[in-house]
Amino acid sequence: MVGHGDGGLVATLAAGRRPDLVRSLTLIQPAAFLAAAGHPAVEAMLHRARNSVGVPESVTPEQYPRASTEGLGMITPDATPQRLRAVATSMRERPA
Repeated sequence: MVGHGDGGLVATLAAGRRPDLVRSLTLIQPAAFLAAAGHPAVEAMLHRARNSVGVPESVTPEQYPRASTEGLGMITPDATPQRLRAVATSMRERPA
């Protein structure tokens, strides 16, 4: 199984749920940096990411979907608890 970017996180979750179906797992730039927090190279990257332009601390998960699609003519989906949890996780995992 191969996962790239956000697909790396999906591949990790799928492999964890069904390890009997996965012979090998290859992750290319997986969006799961916090899982390796503490490793010197990951800590250095997280430090650079925190100091770069990203989502301002004042933006809440409820505000982010609307703010990120404003002016694009997209419909913002309902803010269900599951979607808000996913948005909050995505906001912490910058950059992918």
